[in-house]
Amino acid sequence: MNKNLLLGFFVCTLTLSSNELAWVDHQIDAIKPPRTGVTSATISALSDPFIFLEKKVNSDATKQVAATSGTYTFKSPAPTAPTLILSAVMNDSALINAKWYKVGDTIHGYKVLSIDLKSAHLASKNKKLTLTTHSDSKNLKFKNK
Repeated sequence: MNKNLLLGFFVCTLTLSSNELAWVDHQIDAIKPPRTGVTSATISALSDPFIFLEKKVNSDATKQVAATSGTYTFKSPAPTAPTLILSAVMNDSALINAKWYKVGDTIHGYKVLSIDLKSAHLASKNKKLTLTTHSDSKNLKFKNK
């Protein structure tokens, strides 16, 4: 009797496990076909997803058009002077904006007049600049003698 019961239990287990394996085989077969993806024709037919506001310039450039129209006027910014940063001084050269300059060289319309241990002196037609390696930052330390 025990042998028959054990044999019946074994047959039921095999039947149940074979059904589970059939389900796994079915899932694997479902993902086997190659995927086609999106064609380039479909992509080129799509519209641009970005929306840009149009800018119009009127005679009175400081006045703004109504926001409901989606267009704005703008005033062109005044030209700003270039930012000049002195990073280092070595012998008779100065590292300004990641490029080395000597006395007499020109950078953004300024002529390098002199270079000393801590600074570089520049001049244009109507303006003089002094660039220094001094910084108020506590993270930067310069050892100037």
